[in-house]
Amino acid sequence: MLTIHASIQVILVSANKLTRYIEPCQLTDDFGGSLDYDHSDWLNKRLVFEKFTKESTSLLDELTIINDSEKSTSVDKDKTTDGALLPSFDPETVLQTGHELLSELQQRRFNGSEGGGQAAPAWCPMEEELLAQPQVMKLLDSLREQYTKYQELCRQRNKRAQLDEIHAKVMQVVNWLQGPGSELLKTHQMIGDSMRAAQALQQKHEEIESQHSEWFAVYVELNQQIAALLSAGEEEEVVELKALQQQLSDVCYHQASQLETRQNVLQAAHAFHSTTQELSQQLDGLLGMLCADVSPADGASIQQNLKLLEEKLQTVEAGLSSLRQKGTLVLEQMCGQSSWSLEEAESPPGEQQDNVQHVQAVLEEMELRKQR
Repeated sequence: MLTIHASIQVILVSANKLTRYIEPCQLTDDFGGSLDYDHSDWLNKRLVFEKFTKESTSLLDELTIINDSEKSTSVDKDKTTDGALLPSFDPETVLQTGHELLSELQQRRFNGSEGGGQAAPAWCPMEEELLAQPQVMKLLDSLREQYTKYQELCRQRNKRAQLDEIHAKVMQVVNWLQGPGSELLKTHQMIGDSMRAAQALQQKHEEIESQHSEWFAVYVELNQQIAALLSAGEEEEVVELKALQQQLSDVCYHQASQLETRQNVLQAAHAFHSTTQELSQQLDGLLGMLCADVSPADGASIQQNLKLLEEKLQTVEAGLSSLRQKGTLVLEQMCGQSSWSLEEAESPPGEQQDNVQHVQAVLEEMELRKQR
């Protein structure tokens, strides 16, 4: 049962007579007033405000946690930072929504304060809308501050990820060159025992060079990336990048030098084998001439034969001298020394010892054949 206090007077009027008791500016046109009020518009704005408040508050908490956790992990560099920490909402979208909402509220407030003289304002903002503006502004300011910190954090993470990627690629190149690359060169040190063998070794060396070329191409690319990072890097990053660049360059230049040395050895060996083959043919021709059973018809023929024999002996002597020089060059190239004489040569282990012995054996054989 409805109970009404005696001091309260209830007046029942029709809608068109409300203006007798309530100012028209406080009533909508539905009730004969002039208040410009759209409930659907108010409801939409209210939903936007509540959605922004909820999302921005949640986002603000998340960004604060992420930023604070990053500070704590940066103190202890041994701890790994969880790079998967991402806010639940897109900060750019939330900020845009907040700016649009604030702009709308400020515009409505500005419009509500217009109108002078005797004319009543077309619309007056409600108290909750006036209170919403500082709330939105405060949330936006806090959100911008934390988002700026978060952007810097992401920038640092990206730079760290770049450095880690560069470091991994550098070590990949270094490990291959110092591992499989070096083993390829170590297991191919022979100089062969003939021109055909030397040509086969040269072909194998070209295959090894081709494999190295792929890694040297990676080195060039990495060097360019490091140079780009150095130009915009901070002091600590610059030190780390320069150390990586130096390590990579040292290893690559050392390996390139080894390849060049091996190529020089093969070229010297090819020249040595070529001279050996040519000298062997000359010695065979000289021996054939000495063993030939030819009776000269007269003194002129004897003189001519002696002259021809002397020329062949001189040619053999010149060939033997050239062979000695090229043999010495092979030994110098193999040992990487500026001077290596046959008398001072020490026998290196393994394949190098076999190479030295082969060169010396060839020289001794040619000397004996010449003496015979």
